[in-house]
Amino acid sequence: MMLTAIMPAIDPDLDLRIERIVAVPPSVAWATWTTPEHFQRWFRLPPYAIEDCEADVRPGGGLTYTMRAPGDVQHKSLCFLEVELNRRLIWTDALVAGYRPAELPFFTAIVTFEPQGAGTKYTLTAIHRGETGQVPPRREAWEFVLGQYESIAVTLGTSAVGLSSQTAVV
Repeated sequence: MMLTAIMPAIDPDLDLRIERIVAVPPSVAWATWTTPEHFQRWFRLPPYAIEDCEADVRPGGGLTYTMRAPGDVQHKSLCFLEVELNRRLIWTDALVAGYRPAELPFFTAIVTFEPQGAGTKYTLTAIHRGETGQVPPRREAWEFVLGQYESIAVTLGTSAVGLSSQTAVV
């Protein structure tokens, strides 16, 4: 029996759904998202830099990294919930690797990758925790990091450096 994944309803005060097309095949779009050396180059807002990025891209595996800016250091740990190579990736900071509960959950992300001509349509759904006084997600921040993601993906797509058709574990 084939089960169909649930796509959450979007709360416009808390959540975002962004669809874009990047001019690379799904395998390159996926590798740009899931390979630590590429992820740490695009998943950041200035003045932050991402360091010490490690990923075990499989259900229950983790993504850890350190965000560093002058006067601020943040250690992040996420858990991959669903991994479908080159097609779908779901992770959350509500859990850490091994499905262990996290201290301060904030969001869950669902990313899908679909072939679109010679490129890839990717859809990011960012589901944020809602609380009184919480800063709502900033679309412009996500748009900024996704612009960086696309730039790096296209650069990688024009050279085979750092990419391979590996299993989902990176």
